Amino acid sequence: YEHEEWGQYSVMGFFAEKYIPLKDKPDKLAKLVLDNDDKQTLRTGETLDLGQGYTIEAKQVDVDGEKVWLELDKDGEYVDDEIISVATNGDNTWTVEKDDVLDEDDVPVLKVNVNQVFQGAVDSIAQIQGIWLVDYANAMKIESDDEFGELNNVKIGDKAITITNDDDFTLTRDSEDEIGQGMYFKVADSSDLRYYPYVEKTVGEGNETVSPEEGNATE
Repeated sequence: YEHEEWGQYSVMGFFAEKYIPLKDKPDKLAKLVLDNDDKQTLRTGETLDLGQGYTIEAKQVDVDGEKVWLELDKDGEYVDDEIISVATNGDNTWTVEKDDVLDEDDVPVLKVNVNQVFQGAVDSIAQIQGIWLVDYANAMKIESDDEFGELNNVKIGDKAITITNDDDFTLTRDSEDEIGQGMYFKVADSSDLRYYPYVEKTVGEGNETVSPEEGNATE
């Protein structure tokens, strides 16, 4: 975890994305949405967008400024809530566990560490430092007969999944050939066979770029 007090967790790479194996089972995967240790503040009534439709709302701060009531929603629907106290030096972390996630129970899906709570004359604020979230609502089960583009031979082990191709496929000069699930081979325009695997990522909002030479923003 980026929040070092939480220790470690298992993660798997799956087509260049990070996934969490539920109960350390590599054929039951939920995508990692967030893992950071950034400081963020929430005023009472404010909502923090975690991504993939998940949000946290600060419902209320107590009059002594020692507790905050947080609620987790998914696509606007209630999931869970908790009152977290920072009055002592104990565990200020809220861990949400869900049942019946691909037939698994007590699956950790969210961790939130509340660093400070403040009750002022104008604002009531909770400071969060440490969020970890997986997309349990869209968890997937990998089967041995699944196919992913050109890859159709799935072998499920105790700690890993191996996916290969039974059939040949052709790499064409100066082309971009999809292997499977958003992963491609970029093939060079060359008489020698040169290629590399890649995926495309959108950084930030993805709506503009800036030329270093001219400093002009363009779509």
